[in-house]
Formats: sequence, C-alpha cells, structure tokens
Amino acid sequence: MNKISMIDKLTLYQNKTEYKVEIDEKFSSIASLDELDDLENSSSVFFDVLSIGKQGNKIFIVYDVPKEYESFNKAKRFEKLLRLQLVQKLLEINPLFESENKTYLDLNNIFFKDFKTIKLLYRSNGKIPYHSDVDALEQYKLFVLGFMSEKYPYKKFVVNKDSALKKENNSFLFAVNAAQSYIDLKDVVEKELNKTQNEYYKKIQFNVDSKKKGRKRKIILSLFFIFIVSLLFVGGMKQKEVAVAKSYESQIDAMKLDQEIYQATSEHNIEKAIKLMKKRGDNKSKIAKMLVDVGQYDEAIKMDKDVEESVISKLYALGEKDKILSLKSNSNFIETEKDIVRYNIDSLDSSITLITNKNTLKRLGLAYIEHNNIDMAKEVENRLKDKELGNYIKKAELEEKLEKYNSELYTLKESKKGNNSDKIKSINDDIISLQKELIQLEEQMGIDK
Repeated sequence: MNKISMIDKLTLYQNKTEYKVEIDEKFSSIASLDELDDLENSSSVFFDVLSIGKQGNKIFIVYDVPKEYESFNKAKRFEKLLRLQLVQKLLEINPLFESENKTYLDLNNIFFKDFKTIKLLYRSNGKIPYHSDVDALEQYKLFVLGFMSEKYPYKKFVVNKDSALKKENNSFLFAVNAAQSYIDLKDVVEKELNKTQNEYYKKIQFNVDSKKKGRKRKIILSLFFIFIVSLLFVGGMKQKEVAVAKSYESQIDAMKLDQEIYQATSEHNIEKAIKLMKKRGDNKSKIAKMLVDVGQYDEAIKMDKDVEESVISKLYALGEKDKILSLKSNSNFIETEKDIVRYNIDSLDSSITLITNKNTLKRLGLAYIEHNNIDMAKEVENRLKDKELGNYIKKAELEEKLEKYNSELYTLKESKKGNNSDKIKSINDDIISLQKELIQLEEQMGIDK
C-alpha cells in the first residue's frame, strides 16, 4: 500500500523502493514535459529520475531509492549524537549549492546510508515548486531546528519558527537560529557535536569505570584522601592551606557518597539508596523522585503523595498505563485515573464535572477518543480548551471518514451489478484527499508515521 506524505505543494507516494512525486499543474510554469528533461541529468547529491509523466492536470516524477537508504524522518528519532553527525554530513555536501537552492530540506526528501552517504530525492529546475521564498541559510536553519528539536517536527518551524523557538529551552537551537552565515552555522553544529561526543564518551567511561574499575577508583580516592589528610599534620602549615585541605576532604566525601548512591540505584538496592540519600541530606521530595525514576511507584507515593501526577505521567509516557491499576494508593486522584484506564464509563460520566486536574481531563478525553466516544471527547475539549486534544478529535473524525469510504470502496469492488468504475474513481479521489488532510494534521501534531 502506498505511503503518502506532503512536502509543501508536493504529494509524495512511496511503494517499497519507488517514490513518486505528484505536482498539480497549476504550481508549475511548463508548457510541455520536455522542459523538465534537465532533471534527468545525474547528480552525486540527488537520486536519479526514473521517469517524468503527466496524467490529467497532475505531473509525476518517479524515483527508485535503494532499500539500504532511510529517510531523515526516521532518523529524527535517533540519539542526539547520531543526528548531529548526519547534520554535519549534510552541511558538508551542501545540497542547496548543488541545486542552486531549488529543492526542499524537508525530512521526507533527505535520505542517508550508513551515516556516510546522503542523497536527496526531489529537485526543481525553477519551473516546478521549491522553497523560492526562503534563502539558503534560512533553509539550513529550519532543517537543523526541525531535525534536532525534541519537541516539534520540521514543518512546525517552517510554519512558525519564532513561535516554536519560544517554547524551546535549548541553547544549541538558539545558537543555530542566531547564525549569521553558512560558515557560522557549520561552526555551531561542529561545536555542539564535539561537546556531545565528549559527554557521550565520558558517560561510557564512567559506566566502564563503575562496573570494571570500581575497586581501583576506591583505591585512588582513598590514597588521595590519605594524601590530603597527611597534609594537615605537616609542620608549619598555614591556616589557609588547612582550610583548603579540609575543603578537598569534604568534596571527596561527597563524591564517594554520590557514587555509592548511583551504584545502589543502578543495582536496585533501594533501601541502601534511601539511607544514603538521607545521609546526604536529601528531603522526601527528592527521594520520592528517585523512587519514581527507578520504577518504585508505590514506595514513591508513600514517601511523598505529591508525586502521584509524576507517576501517572511516566506510566503513560512509557506506554504502561495498565500498571496504574495495580497502584496501592486509594486517593481520589488515583481512583479516577484507574477508572480512565478501565474505561469505567458509568463512573466517569457521572464524575466528569468534579475533575479539576487538567492533565486528568486530557487523559479522559483521549480515552473517550480511544473508545470511539467522540461526543464525550468533544464535551471534555469544550471544557478544557486544549488544542492537542482538539487535534486528536479531528484526527479521529478523519479516520472514521476514511474507514467509511474504504468500506464503500470494498463493497463497490466486490459488487457485480452494473459498471461502478466512476463511483470507484470518485471514492478513490475522496480517500486520497482525506489521507492528505490527515497527514497534514499529523505533521502539525508532530506525529511520526
């Protein structure tokens, strides 16, 4: 079955390794297909064109993408280090220079292989659509922002970059946006890549040291401790030097305690971790947060009831909402959340007006959608005025229409009465239109397919 995605004014269809770009004739300035012949010239940065054709008022450009290539849309889910390496590689090959800026840096239009080779699919010769109203530097900025953001998809930045950036808390993205030239942008990316690599290697080294060199670390710390303490007894030591030595001693003790807590939590020795955290002076709230992080939800709630919301949010984020049913807490908040997971419709419908927690209301609205109760979901959304919930309602309504059209299409194709070709074509057109609308909505919502 074809996968459909939108790139500005283009519709992209994928069927296994075949990619077909559809362009409405009204967005082109060609008199005949011959004016697109130059797009068939080979390029090291772009995939070769298999064919260019026309049907009705639609222009089609067909490509074959080898199966070992993956789109950047998939790569957006990769770890930050891998994404930065891909960004650096893309800036290195500079596809906008190769195409005279006549392409799109949409994530669905960029592909990679083995993190070494990057190629783009679609390019224009100026007579079919491209980002004509955006200069090269701004295109690269939008690409980096959309690819590296943990919050929003690429198209969110294309539509309203300033609005998306206001909701980010990422100094790297701010630096990208502030770059004054292509060279500046490459420098910003390179510095962030070096920084991330260093953090990554330190993390690996720390884990290795913790597991394989724990004993050696303790010996080194002990020797350093003995050395510092011995300085205290050196004759004629100045008061300032004594203070410095004592400061180092305190830092070493704190370092050893931090390491013991980290080791205890990583080994799920929770009792020991709690005891050490109390020794460090951590309050109940901090200990409860640690318990949530390691999945000890009942113990966390028992320690600090205020973490109940954090527990519910984490279980939803992990896709483990069924675990809410086994929580021991019988607070009104938890009981309502259990009713949502069970979809206890009688209890929910009668208590909906009593729910004041906005996150609970949102989860309730999503539960109604999941169980195809769109009317009740709308009632919740009218009260909550939540844009994301409203979009999920629109999405559900579009999917319901698609299901209805697909059912009608199947019935017509199976029917042996009369000639249904016109009706089938009409329904197929409606299905494609709805699919496009659904894809655009999902892109606005930041849903990856």
